[in-house]
Amino acid sequence: MKTSFLLLIFSVLNIFSLTAQKRFSEDKPLVVIKIDQISLNGNDASVHFRNENQHLSICKTMDGHLYMKNEGMNEGSYGDITNLNIADIDAEFLNGKILSFNWNYMNSYDDSEGCAAVDMVITKRKDDYYADVTITYDQNIIRIYGVIVRESE
Repeated sequence: MKTSFLLLIFSVLNIFSLTAQKRFSEDKPLVVIKIDQISLNGNDASVHFRNENQHLSICKTMDGHLYMKNEGMNEGSYGDITNLNIADIDAEFLNGKILSFNWNYMNSYDDSEGCAAVDMVITKRKDDYYADVTITYDQNIIRIYGVIVRESE
């Protein structure tokens, strides 16, 4: 009886440990973009987003699932990446990548959700990589420009 009870406790503790481990290790940022400039429908919102330490992250779960987060100090949006297409930019004056995908997002600050089309152009200038991102949803266009502060290892 004691052995069965100890095995049950060990099993429950093991399940809790694995669940906690998965929860904290799922968030594997592949790219983190520090937002320098941002506009919503052509209106500059850069100061607000810089004050909030806003950044975009493309992350990968342990099982290889991709998602994107747009978060700052007090609020954010997150969701799955689907229909990812990657193309190379190989011009005489510019090299990089173009990522196009759908972002099935949910906002933590108002619980709204939807699907946005995202185009992300990543280029290298001198020693840094930069991202120029366009997020289109409903009748809105968000333009984001920033430096990539972290890449996957």
